[in-house]
Amino acid sequence: MRINETSKEKLTMEMIHFLKKWGMWSGVSIFVNGNSYSYEKGNEYNGILDVAFEEKVDPEEGTKGITGEKDAYGEYLWKSFANPKHVFDMTYEGPLCTLLRYGEYEVNIKDISRVGWDIIFDKSDILENILYFKFDATTAEEYWEQLILEEDEEDVPPLEEVMVCWEKMVEDAKKEFMEGDGYAEGYNLGADMVSIHEMVGYISRELDRIFEKYDLWYDFGFDWSLTCYENDE
Repeated sequence: MRINETSKEKLTMEMIHFLKKWGMWSGVSIFVNGNSYSYEKGNEYNGILDVAFEEKVDPEEGTKGITGEKDAYGEYLWKSFANPKHVFDMTYEGPLCTLLRYGEYEVNIKDISRVGWDIIFDKSDILENILYFKFDATTAEEYWEQLILEEDEEDVPPLEEVMVCWEKMVEDAKKEFMEGDGYAEGYNLGADMVSIHEMVGYISRELDRIFEKYDLWYDFGFDWSLTCYENDE
């Protein structure tokens, strides 16, 4: 499948939604079809929040980096590290740079979407950690046994009732953490930042699959950029 302007636009929208889902859109710029799509807090483009759109942008300017060589005057030379065809180019700082350059998933808790959090709670141990810190228990059964030890057994409700209450307790604990008010030992970095190393492989594979869907592969330019090539290149 040869990629065209329409599919490039579709790829761009899919990439933005992917990055926003995982809280990694901050600091990113995408250059495609002679236009740019960049993170800009509060701005809205086609109903998508925090996106700034600019037409007639030269991707060569956005993808230049220092070569390490100097000219006759001792000034460092710059060049574009992108595919000359400029199929799809992206520069990034912040969480996406941390993921691609250092292999760590470190993001602002509040930037991750609810969809992203639901996957994180399912695929990592962070929820268990949150519950243990908050309740000294990770399941309804553990919590019920704890109540029996702490109170008169006749005052403790049946396990079935505790299980119903526990479901709400878990949801409340999730919400509290997603709002930046909870704590998970080994995950919190302070200042609303969280590090979840267990998710690196999952998120990286999802990123790769997006490019594979369009028969593209990517290579890195300078330390905070990538550029795409079609599979026959």
